[in-house]
Amino acid sequence: MTQRRAILAGFLGLSLLVSPAAGQDEAPEPEGAEAADPSPPQDEPSQPDAEAAPAADAEPAEPPVEETAEPEGEVAAADEATEDEETPAPDAASEASPDTETLAAEEAEPAQEAEPAVEQTIEVAPSPAPKPQPQVRALVGATSISGDGSEPITDGILLLGAKRITAVGARADVAIPEQAEIIDVTGRWIVPGLVDGHAHFAASGSLYSRPDFIDLRDITPYKDDFDRSKADLSMTFERFLGAGVTSVFDAGGAGWSFDARALADGAKAPRVAATGPIIATESIPAHERLVVDGDAPIVFAPTADVAAELAQSLIDKEPDAITIWALGGGAEGAERARAYTAAVKAVAEPAGISVAVHATDLGAAKAAVLGGADTLIHSVENRKIDDEFIRLLKNRNVTYVTALTYLEGLGDAWTGAPDLSPEERRVASPPVLRSLWETPLALIKPVGIEPTARQRTAKANAKRLMGAGIRVATGTDAGNVGPLHGGSMHREIELLAEAGIAPLDIITMATQNAAYALTANPDFGVLKAGYAADLLVLRRDPLVDVSALADIETVWIGGRSLERTAIVPRTAEAVVQEQLDAYNRRDLDAFTATFTDDIRIYGLSRPSSPQVGGKNQLREVYGSLFNLPDEKKIVCEVVNRISEGAFVTDQQNCRTLDGRSFRARTTVTYEVKDGRIAKMWFAE
Repeated sequence: MTQRRAILAGFLGLSLLVSPAAGQDEAPEPEGAEAADPSPPQDEPSQPDAEAAPAADAEPAEPPVEETAEPEGEVAAADEATEDEETPAPDAASEASPDTETLAAEEAEPAQEAEPAVEQTIEVAPSPAPKPQPQVRALVGATSISGDGSEPITDGILLLGAKRITAVGARADVAIPEQAEIIDVTGRWIVPGLVDGHAHFAASGSLYSRPDFIDLRDITPYKDDFDRSKADLSMTFERFLGAGVTSVFDAGGAGWSFDARALADGAKAPRVAATGPIIATESIPAHERLVVDGDAPIVFAPTADVAAELAQSLIDKEPDAITIWALGGGAEGAERARAYTAAVKAVAEPAGISVAVHATDLGAAKAAVLGGADTLIHSVENRKIDDEFIRLLKNRNVTYVTALTYLEGLGDAWTGAPDLSPEERRVASPPVLRSLWETPLALIKPVGIEPTARQRTAKANAKRLMGAGIRVATGTDAGNVGPLHGGSMHREIELLAEAGIAPLDIITMATQNAAYALTANPDFGVLKAGYAADLLVLRRDPLVDVSALADIETVWIGGRSLERTAIVPRTAEAVVQEQLDAYNRRDLDAFTATFTDDIRIYGLSRPSSPQVGGKNQLREVYGSLFNLPDEKKIVCEVVNRISEGAFVTDQQNCRTLDGRSFRARTTVTYEVKDGRIAKMWFAE
């Protein structure tokens, strides 16, 4: 009984203290680090019937209108149906935020924990005052892809109320209210906002975000990375929106994830569903490395009864789901997965809370479903699925989240050379992207962890399940080493396309299906009357090339439009990191694209006489460097950075790929103008 009390005390005494924005600490050149077991964690979502209505009062025939306070001077729509809209009651995960072009972020007081050790808050800087918008907007002329698998509507009309869609159809079938604002989107495609069914806000995605896998705490303390995740939460929200992800399921982590959920409501943020700490079925000593100020993202329950008590302790926080990590293989591991899931389900189901299980082993995944799991938030990776598994998922209406991307991130961490998609790089946090080049030489392996075998199996399983009519959903496991918040969604989509899944099915997986990871009765994720006005306006046809889902013109969240290019600020630091990342990859086009046409590069010994003048000379000089043999190619990592306004100064360690030669430290100062590097100064 003493052990149970100790576990519960640690589980409830979660610290939500938020540090000020973390500074850039100088990281000494690593001499080596302890490599922990690289086998990754596992997560799963939950889902009810795919055809469940968003709410009893949401009838397509007479679409409801959100009851919101009208801005002064706002004109009521002439159409009587839209004038009298009633919004379906949103659940905690899908409550829409105020209607304004620049989303207002209000300072949020988090719910007080029982006897918290420290008063805790997470703050997001307030946005400018809301601007009144028309009560009805009509998006006219685009091809609409609903997200439910139905055929697209060409030359369509989509009517938006204050926060919700009020009508969708062909031009001939939808009457535009007289006072509506007409937005011409001819030649564009509209899809629902994307949904990430598996992410972790408490982890940054940096090389230092999982010391239980790769222990580099002697280089960068884990607390620094953890605190940065809290301090940078508003920017993380923006990175999701900038990638077109309008809803996120936080699949387990720090206790402050509940405050992140509250903060997302009313901020420039996606809708967020939160679960709190993960209940583990097996004790892993390395998980103790993840505890910061008493906040444990993973808590071991020695028995199923203790797991039930831990679940009960979360009920008052109103989690959107309770998550379990099914650890251990074989018959014993599978039985624990079943028993723990059943015990937690008995507590969660009466409270209307779903149960999501992290399981990558087929035996454990089956057992979790038999125990009552609503969602599996990882793919089965260890073997091909069988007919029994398909029947279990279908009969119990379980949502299956793919989460293919994280395996690549772990592999990259061991090679010291991140292989990211263009979209991941575009919205990446500069400090996180920078960290992925910092793997100590002592840990670098020639090939790294090969994710290909497990990933091939997971991709084949996802394709078979989708073809069998299972609700398969997208998720990324963003926050673990490598999968970056927001951008990794598009790498997940690439992998699903590589698996041979059709673009229309991938869109369904990334919208309607993934919405069930957040809630049992979603009222978002589909272009349908009564559903949330979360949508993307695309420049290209995603049914021809699914990569068009990243070619976003405008993001709409809760009826508010955001120009995609304005969501994630292109800071001087971001430009410099983009340049350095392209340099390390020896991508000459991407490298030179970060400079102005009249770039000037100086040595500090001759500051008035440029060594390089103009982009043509830049291409010539660096092109020769990039074409050197592999054993002579150079990689640079930042050991210290100061960013002030338009100027960034880096101290960099440079070496050959194998680390055997050209070990040197250099200092570079950059001046950035209009999103491009205009001048550089090297200390010689």
